[in-house]
Amino acid sequence: MTIFSDKKSVKVYVLYLMNAIGYPLDYPTINDMIMQNEFVAYLDFSECFAEMLDDGLILRGEQNGVELYCVSDRGRTVAQELSGDLLPSVLDDSLANAWRMIDFNRRGIKCRSEVVREEDGRYAVRCLMTERQKELFSLTMLADTEEMAKRMKETFSGRPDVVYRGMLALLTGEAKFLFD
Repeated sequence: MTIFSDKKSVKVYVLYLMNAIGYPLDYPTINDMIMQNEFVAYLDFSECFAEMLDDGLILRGEQNGVELYCVSDRGRTVAQELSGDLLPSVLDDSLANAWRMIDFNRRGIKCRSEVVREEDGRYAVRCLMTERQKELFSLTMLADTEEMAKRMKETFSGRPDVVYRGMLALLTGEAKFLFD
């Protein structure tokens, strides 16, 4: 669902997220960070990114042979002054997702989920989280309807960290209010 299609909004969105992260990132990380929410079309992002480089809103550097990008002082000013034009809930969700993605990438965490129709007509929702190829979290639940199974899969895919923390809180007794 593309929310930002005009160049100004795309640029402000990208600058806001890069500025909020606060340190240089490589292009694949920036691309993944922007594309994961599907708020911006890839062609719009790539075109706007090149323009922001040309306009000096984003700076290019190198560290240990890796090309890195950061927001310039001018880009920071643009992000701070114009981010109020974008929906705060979209910015907050996007930033939370970006931090999770960066953390997961650093730790080597991969998440997968699938829905499989069972012989009895119900649907198995399988969720798996691995850290550096070691199983960190695995859950299979049965859903009575395909719609419920799809919703469960989408929730895990969209917020695996929240599902993981929630299950951890339940299993360690930290969510005692649910047991009352």
